[in-house]
Amino acid sequence: MLKGHKWKVLLLASQLMGCLCCVGGGGDDFGDPSVRTPLPVELTTGEWRDPTQISRRTTVLDIYNVDAEEWFSVDESDRRAGIGYRFYPDGRYIRASYVTVKNGGCVSRVWNYQQGGVALSGSAETGSVLTFHPAVHRQKYEGGCNHASDMDQDGPLDQQVYNVGIQAEGDETFLYLQNSSENRKFVNQQ
Repeated sequence: MLKGHKWKVLLLASQLMGCLCCVGGGGDDFGDPSVRTPLPVELTTGEWRDPTQISRRTTVLDIYNVDAEEWFSVDESDRRAGIGYRFYPDGRYIRASYVTVKNGGCVSRVWNYQQGGVALSGSAETGSVLTFHPAVHRQKYEGGCNHASDMDQDGPLDQQVYNVGIQAEGDETFLYLQNSSENRKFVNQQ
């Protein structure tokens, strides 16, 4: 998906740097550093958001405080509705989403927050792959007028694998994440 000499050089450099910087064990709030690879600047500049997100002025990515184990308030979350990714040069990531559904006087809310390590592999010829290794995954649901199904719990820490591509379209740059069951598109917001 990602084509061109520039991406090949960045991919090779990130793989070589991964061998140098990620040797050893240990961990932090983003999981085991040995599963991370350094990421190219095209992926780590700005945040990637759902292009249908109405407001691009606020970020959905900071809806959960890992240290305090607390969600943002409903009012603050409502101003941050959407889905997005943030990638760091050292191979860490955050993914968050917040959605509300209104049905008459009832409002249901769903929060989802992940953070962990990500590895970039592959080549321009065979396609590039991002493998996500979540270390934190929290999910919360409030059922509007029926609170019997409300929950706030840890989600699965299963690894997620996507083919990845970055493409400029007009004045905007898009990130494509694809696997056998999903085809996601995110716009870069700086």
